[in-house]
Amino acid sequence: MTTVTLSPTICPSHRKCLKLQNSEEKKSIINTAFAIAMYYIPFHLRSSVSQENLRGLPKQYLIPPQQPSHLFTTVAKLCSNMELDNAFFFKGLPNRVNLNAHNAQSVFMSVAKETFADGTKNWGRVLAIYTLAGCMSLYFLLQNELVIVKSIPYWVKEFVSIHLADWIEEQGGWDDLPKKLSNDSNNQSSWSKVIAVGGVVAATAGLFLFST
Repeated sequence: MTTVTLSPTICPSHRKCLKLQNSEEKKSIINTAFAIAMYYIPFHLRSSVSQENLRGLPKQYLIPPQQPSHLFTTVAKLCSNMELDNAFFFKGLPNRVNLNAHNAQSVFMSVAKETFADGTKNWGRVLAIYTLAGCMSLYFLLQNELVIVKSIPYWVKEFVSIHLADWIEEQGGWDDLPKKLSNDSNNQSSWSKVIAVGGVVAATAGLFLFST
């Protein structure tokens, strides 16, 4: 007697549901990327200048949220530390790339792409993108280019959507970031190296493409 083995099949409706689920998860990741930018950039600006300098920006730039999520505060803390640890690099960034209102978006996108040009993705490099966004936002705020300041979170969202959303989904979503970057001293030590090497050094290579 011949035994016939039937291959498992997925009905079209179930396949459609899986595709929709993946689409919804990716959309959630992209929306969270934007929400993080909309938390960190105003946080960075409020920490760097007086309230008077923030006039003309939307309310969320002036008034911090009452109960930010653990994810948001973790990103803000780590990005702030990254900038402090590499102050010379970030403070010299605008002059190094001849940054201005006309090339701001292209510089941001090109440097962000260069950060991942070797194919390596990790949370340190992701954080470097947010640190870069905060640095550029402060520069253009002081230049009174408020339209650009308000545009930068959307550039972050666009970059994550195109280049990072799939990888973040593979990690289990944004919730993986605070888990990996816990308060454990050993983890902090190892991840600080990842941030320094994987993020800032890679970004530096990209930035020098724009130097003259």
